[in-house]
Amino acid sequence: MTDVSKIENGRKKFPFDNLKKLSKFIEQDFDVIKTKFVADILVDEVKKYKCSDIVYSVAEEQSKYLRNKNAKQTTIKFEKQ
Repeated sequence: MTDVSKIENGRKKFPFDNLKKLSKFIEQDFDVIKTKFVADILVDEVKKYKCSDIVYSVAEEQSKYLRNKNAKQTTIKFEKQ
């Protein structure tokens, strides 16, 4: 119970490895829970380093860039005429 209290009071982070169990227990979609969990980490880091809210836009752009950069390249096949 002390760990639950610490998590509720923000003195301890909920372990990521237990998110799937939590999502099943509270009957919520795992991806939604995971997104909120990671978003909270991002918000904590922005607050810790005293960044402006612009950092969220920059992070979104970097994420899009990395997704596109790592996208699997496909082969274009041309039909013979």
